[in-house]
Amino acid sequence: MKNLRLATINDIDAVEKLYNDITTHLENNFNYSGWENGVYPVRATAQGHLENGLLCVYEAENGEIAGSIALNHLAGLGYDEASWQIPNGSNDVYLMHTLAVSPKYLHKGIGRQLLDYCAKLGKANNMLALRLDASSENAPALALYESCGYVHVDTRDIQYGDEILKDFWLYEKLL
Repeated sequence: MKNLRLATINDIDAVEKLYNDITTHLENNFNYSGWENGVYPVRATAQGHLENGLLCVYEAENGEIAGSIALNHLAGLGYDEASWQIPNGSNDVYLMHTLAVSPKYLHKGIGRQLLDYCAKLGKANNMLALRLDASSENAPALALYESCGYVHVDTRDIQYGDEILKDFWLYEKLL
């Protein structure tokens, strides 16, 4: 996992570029995730992840940030009603947000490595489980999560800020 590390404030420009590259790619191809250029994810998303938890990055051999993911304890509304294996509201659970892999580095196992890194960090910080969500239409993400041992526990509408996201699959992995 030599290419995986925790981000610093100095990585924000690179993570913003990563987000822009991804949303541009999605606009020009099939947009499984529903992410929108200039809407989500944006620079403020990366800054918020860094301020409210852990922002993890995958750094390519050339120094480019090829992927990122965030860990924190901030659940969207709708998580509280799910059928979790670990009781909801536990501070012993990391929530994962904004798994992002550069279009230049797709199908190279970076998403899987980021998820494995989150599990390593979770265990090191005595977490009992990891949780995440994804649009029911994001077939590549759903397949990745299930292949990494995440269990689909519920489908809910969830709310982050003012936005309500419909039919999101909620996943959990015990550590």
